[in-house]
Amino acid sequence: MSKIKVKIGLSTCPNDTYILYPLISKVIDWCCFDFEFVMQDVETLNCMVLASEIDVSKMSVYGYLQTTNYSLLNSGSAIGKANGPLLIAKQEFDINNISNSTIAIPGKNTTAHLLLSIAFPEIHKKQFMFFNQIENSILSNKANAGVIIHETRFSFQKKNLKCFFDFGQFWEDKTGLALPLGCFVIKSSFNQSVIQKINQILSDSVRYAIANPSYSIEFVKKHAQELDIDTIQNHINMYVNDFTVNMGETGQKSINNLKKIALKQKLIIKQ
Repeated sequence: MSKIKVKIGLSTCPNDTYILYPLISKVIDWCCFDFEFVMQDVETLNCMVLASEIDVSKMSVYGYLQTTNYSLLNSGSAIGKANGPLLIAKQEFDINNISNSTIAIPGKNTTAHLLLSIAFPEIHKKQFMFFNQIENSILSNKANAGVIIHETRFSFQKKNLKCFFDFGQFWEDKTGLALPLGCFVIKSSFNQSVIQKINQILSDSVRYAIANPSYSIEFVKKHAQELDIDTIQNHINMYVNDFTVNMGETGQKSINNLKKIALKQKLIIKQ
């Protein structure tokens, strides 16, 4: 019996490579599937999903809210308390003049962009780029400030940059709910039994990674933008949690709430 071919997208950030390596290395049974893995920046994955070019993928929750033919998987998400993107700049940045500032953003479809638009709707000078280019964009004066995600969230101070706004804390104060940043999705055209099997396999990979914390580390280091092991571990500790195993009703509620606010501010089109 031929196996079902499934192309899976994951980002190169430590939490994704950490939770997916057990599956990639086949310590988790592939069952009836023939998996192909694609590793890209999260905004590239967002665009691939929005163009229906991939079967299963990690993506930004903002990107997911714009999809029409993908379903949410329960496992693999990046959801947590007060763990959002940061707005950083040089020491002399005046946040009260932010409406006149040029802001570097890690992708048009990222949740970082959505949160910036919710918190500061007056910003119109935006520069979209890969997340690992933002610090240098600020240092070279191409942007006045930038929204950082992934590993750079833990390393920007080494470059004498300062945090002026914490979107995780902003969301906590605004809603009291967990902040949904990333999620795994699957094409809705798959039948329900396939969706359930893939969700279980993904959950098994997450659980194995958590139970065997050293198993994925060398693979994570190979693909991380920041090679410092403490930075990598801090990243994993913050973004791999119970929601990653199964987002449950609480995680789903946080996504629905983000959607409600985005619709109210007309940042997504009602589906």
